Amino acid sequence: MSNVMAGGENSAKILVVDDDPDVCDIVERCLKDAGLRVWTTHDGSRVFDIVAEKGIDLAIVDLMLPDTDGLMLTRKLKEHSSIGVIILSGGANPPKKSSAWRSEPTTTSPNRLNRASCWPACAACCGA
Repeated sequence: MSNVMAGGENSAKILVVDDDPDVCDIVERCLKDAGLRVWTTHDGSRVFDIVAEKGIDLAIVDLMLPDTDGLMLTRKLKEHSSIGVIILSGGANPPKKSSAWRSEPTTTSPNRLNRASCWPACAACCGA
């Protein structure tokens, strides 16, 4: 788990959950540059501990985690907490918003991830 304290005491606390270290790194840097506090984990089983311990405001979750079903993880986060969730998936066929997420904010990135693709969704959820 990585902890980057870029923002002040009142900046949003973001958890990035992705098994790809490169994806975690670029999202972490993007959010850090925006002044947000960021934690990352490659292990889906640690998510609830981090959320509880750090008071996370928003989770950015990959759907295709090796140790955890990302869709189930996202649903459990929404059932057991009030944090926002953004789905970040490089899969070619992300789930349809209407069937999987109802009105939850989501973003998918089937191509290369960059600041332009992740920042608008993060800003919308965090009010940044």
